[in-house]
Amino acid sequence: MARTALVNLDIEGARKLIEALDKAGFPVGSAFWFYNPDSEEWRLFISSPEVDKKGPLRAYKTIQPVLKQLPEVTFGIDNIAAVGTKAPLVSLMRSAIKTGPGTSGIRLTRNVINGTLIEDAYVYRLQQDQGRASRSSRQ
Repeated sequence: MARTALVNLDIEGARKLIEALDKAGFPVGSAFWFYNPDSEEWRLFISSPEVDKKGPLRAYKTIQPVLKQLPEVTFGIDNIAAVGTKAPLVSLMRSAIKTGPGTSGIRLTRNVINGTLIEDAYVYRLQQDQGRASRSSRQ
């Protein structure tokens, strides 16, 4: 099902998921909603060094039970993209924005980054050194 609008419920649900993943010890280096105008869908990108080390399937197996513990979250695992730290979209977004280890709230609408149009995105976290940054967020 296409989700053409990112609503406050999704924004807050993703924030709660990121915070729950931090608490569970899953290193989230970057996290942001990204709108794909071709498919007219929003996807929550979660970038982690764990994906680089163990692959996306293992990351989904970690994210899914945490997601299920959050009944107020209205989106499912099919709305999440678990990617590595060097994923092209993550690298592109990090080239323009860097945040601290918490959960920011930065909206990008119709911005161009290095010649690529970002139709719409909502950024929680974009960290350069994801492994070190995500460890410090749990301290």
